[in-house]
Amino acid sequence: MCGRFGLITDSGALSLTLGVTSLPAVPLRYNIAPTQPVLAVRREAGERRPSWLRWGLVPHWARDSSGAAKMINARAETLFDKAAFRDAARQRRCLIPASGFFEWSGGRGQKKPHYITASDASLLIFAGLWERWSSPEAAPLETCTIVTTAAWGGLTTLHHRAPFLLRPEDFDAWLEGGAALPAPWHRDLTWRPVSTRVNDVRHDDPTVLAPPLQGELFG
Repeated sequence: MCGRFGLITDSGALSLTLGVTSLPAVPLRYNIAPTQPVLAVRREAGERRPSWLRWGLVPHWARDSSGAAKMINARAETLFDKAAFRDAARQRRCLIPASGFFEWSGGRGQKKPHYITASDASLLIFAGLWERWSSPEAAPLETCTIVTTAAWGGLTTLHHRAPFLLRPEDFDAWLEGGAALPAPWHRDLTWRPVSTRVNDVRHDDPTVLAPPLQGELFG
């Protein structure tokens, strides 16, 4: 699964990787959490265009937005079966860039956070879905979810699920939608333990990537 991630790079690297000509101001984010805004790229008028979407999908047919926090991930294997995701899976897909993501290992009360990145330190691009939900009382709300797939290689020692990573050559096929999915990119990844400061969403700075302190309690 993917419940936290970071985006720590400059606009030039983002533009080059995502294939967009202009980007909004993108602050450095070390600890992006559900219900917060995330940078995403969608296809509009035949072009890739960046936008900010709230993390936690609200289907267009939902009565209210209260279930968004539970819809931060969508399993690739059942995208076309689940009512919450199947319309977006066919028509509303997006790219979500990340420098790395977090995963926790260990039993209850002993959870240890790890930060996972590409072995070559390049950006990861998650497969995402987006929706636009309209409320009679407020402006339309645009939200997203990160697609997940079965973990591979050593990742399975941390968790059995992982973000669905896209190859650059599959970006267009993903954004075009339809009834098929490209194969997930089983990239060579690396990870290391980090401070439990990441557990608190209020900590959004480089300290969340620091090694755990000697004797630090995990929880």
